[in-house]
Amino acid sequence: MKISYGIPNKLTGKRIVTIGNFDGVHKGHQSLLKFCCAIALKDQITSAVVTFKPHPTVFFKNKSNGCIQTLRDKAIEIKNAGVNELIILPFKENLANFSAENFIKKLLVSHLGMQIIVVGKDFKFGKKRSGNVKTLQHIGNQLNFKTIVTDDIFHRNEKISSSQIRVLAKNGGLEKVKELRGKPLTLSGHVLHGKKIGRTLGYPTLNILMPDDLCIKGIFAVTVYGLNIKTTQNNMPGIASLGRRPTVESNGRLILEVYVLDWDAIAYGQIVSVKIHGKIREEIKFDNLDMLRTQMQLDEINTRKFFKLDET
Repeated sequence: MKISYGIPNKLTGKRIVTIGNFDGVHKGHQSLLKFCCAIALKDQITSAVVTFKPHPTVFFKNKSNGCIQTLRDKAIEIKNAGVNELIILPFKENLANFSAENFIKKLLVSHLGMQIIVVGKDFKFGKKRSGNVKTLQHIGNQLNFKTIVTDDIFHRNEKISSSQIRVLAKNGGLEKVKELRGKPLTLSGHVLHGKKIGRTLGYPTLNILMPDDLCIKGIFAVTVYGLNIKTTQNNMPGIASLGRRPTVESNGRLILEVYVLDWDAIAYGQIVSVKIHGKIREEIKFDNLDMLRTQMQLDEINTRKFFKLDET
């Protein structure tokens, strides 16, 4: 999949385009992407996803509702759906001031060669969200592109949405998140050098920097994928702390620290993926490192119980 950041130069060829935030890439998103890719294959055109960074509501309100996953993980899941191109538009003042008509004509049609657009029935776009499905259909008649409006996807009579998944993830409802996505929530990134505090406590960790507005925090039972070690299996259970390390730092960055059970090796610089299966507890600030070590030992016991590792 080709990834472009920013408004691209005029592209060649024709495209089927869908637009949205796609946070969490849930079953509704997956159905939409599969639909677009099927049409692209049938019509021999390019499938393209247009998304924004940051989310438009962050730009207007200067406040994030929290993202479900990283941009890297969102891109990976969009790619795995079979999409040809991902176009990430920085949402700044110039883009916010695009009228609905100019957004269609100058960006989608002129720059991207849009031949088909696929959106939900509630889709809004352009300055002050003035554009909607009727706007697309009206201008499509003038410029000869087709608008396809998709139905909402429901799970047990409930509409699937990123907002719903965000609330579930914040509250530890990871089994329901898995149902709505069809797979566990996954976070990935480069393994960085940390302060080695975990190692001194007997719990060396893989440290991965996360976006500060990630919605999920706490201590989790996880499996780790992608460690480039020949003797390593590819789904290793572990404990992950996702937070700001209040016991050892004040106002720290959001870090995913993963202790892989029964394993200890060097993995700096590698890109690893961490699948989150269950929440063990909330992040806590302890008075000292001895109290933290004691809690980590209890977390290990609970994680082994979660994965049924000590059962015989």
